Amino acid sequence: MNWENFCEGIREIYEEIKDDVGGNLADYIPQLASADPNLFGISVTSLDGKVFNIGNTDTRFCIQSCSKPMIYAMILKEHGAEKVAQHIGREPSGKMFNSLDFNSENKPHNPLINAGAIMAASLVKPNERSDKRYDHIIKEWKRVLGSQEISFDNSVFLSERNTASRNYALSHLMMENGIFPNNSQIEDTLQLYFQSCSITMTTQELSKYAAILANSGKSLDDVECLIEPQIVKDVLCVMYSSGMYDYSGRWSYDIGIPAKSGVSGCIFAVIPNVCGISIFSPPLDNMGNSVK
Repeated sequence: MNWENFCEGIREIYEEIKDDVGGNLADYIPQLASADPNLFGISVTSLDGKVFNIGNTDTRFCIQSCSKPMIYAMILKEHGAEKVAQHIGREPSGKMFNSLDFNSENKPHNPLINAGAIMAASLVKPNERSDKRYDHIIKEWKRVLGSQEISFDNSVFLSERNTASRNYALSHLMMENGIFPNNSQIEDTLQLYFQSCSITMTTQELSKYAAILANSGKSLDDVECLIEPQIVKDVLCVMYSSGMYDYSGRWSYDIGIPAKSGVSGCIFAVIPNVCGISIFSPPLDNMGNSVK
């Protein structure tokens, strides 16, 4: 593709929508309700390492549900697809991301809604101490991105943990359904889930992750395999079908690329064999996706 023309197109889109004041902050997590609604940044990373940034691309934000594809990739590597499928489905739910709804086998519909992501967290190094489990996740982000800047927002973590009645309800329902791995502890599992959502990065870092997925899991210099290609395929499939909450079907129809959104206002999208894109703008539509 012509990189300069592509970036100019992104610039034009940015200028066209930067003054849009629609949407609302995610006030059900009190700390997210204090975000600056005027923040707006777009980063694009090509497969050969070119980077285009416009707007607030140095601002660090909690990635929230944009963490879920990474956690899914980690448990696929740790346990294999067959084992993971015993606990988590692979179909769109057609429901809100926090719906108290399960598939015909009483499993979460997919790993990108809350129930599925909580279940995925239970499968991350389940026999390790809680500190080692969190450390494993943050180290994996740093390894894949080649960055030591990936951080953590404790205020958002505490805010999310303290207002988590619905996620506790989902967890207790899944425990009643007998779907959790043996010896799972709800409190430990939810803490790890909230911690993974409270990891912070910039659009530049998140677009690099998207570009690595677009490059079949290889580093952007094509030297190292960072994520196995089969795992990348599995992750992109669920992102394509289920990554944008219950807007996912229309997104797939209208846009046609794998993407994942988070209620902090971030979205990352993967254009296979071309580039990765990340957008951050906190105001959300009524489905939980960034308006801009």
